[in-house]
Amino acid sequence: MSIKFVHTNIAAKAVKEIEGVGVLTVVYAKDPEGNIVEIQSWK
Repeated sequence: MSIKFVHTNIAAKAVKEIEGVGVLTVVYAKDPEGNIVEIQSWK
């Protein structure tokens, strides 16, 4: 099992294929006030 991970100064993105379920993409980013926001997408 491997996770593809990309990181920048303002965001991080991880992509993971879950067998029999689909592909999960998660992005963590900072909003203008510095709060961390998580966004998920399943395909």
